[in-house]
Amino acid sequence: MGKTTFDQVVGFGDWPYAQYRNIVLTHDADATTDTAGVEFTHAPIAEVANALSSQNGNIWIMGGADVTRQFIEAGLVDSLEIFTMPITLNRGVALFADESWRERYEVVTQSTYEDGVKRTFYRAI
Repeated sequence: MGKTTFDQVVGFGDWPYAQYRNIVLTHDADATTDTAGVEFTHAPIAEVANALSSQNGNIWIMGGADVTRQFIEAGLVDSLEIFTMPITLNRGVALFADESWRERYEVVTQSTYEDGVKRTFYRAI
């Protein structure tokens, strides 16, 4: 995840991912934290992905449109699980610069929850 997403999640209270190894991507080479299971890196996306996949094979990218988009543009994402919230934010970072990503992914499943949240699972073609 990116540093902005990390800061937001930490602000919610207890760190919910302490049982996992968490890599937070940041431009700040001096960033540190005392949060259990969290390490910061400013290494390039491809370098981070190669190092992690050689260790366990699977990488889960949580939040942060900018970080997620970088992984997608580098061709490093084999599936996407996107949750669409039924609200208008009027600001934020777009996940995709254009619609060309749709040529590389197909919808596998879709569901809508009672609160209107829509979950769509995509797989790379």
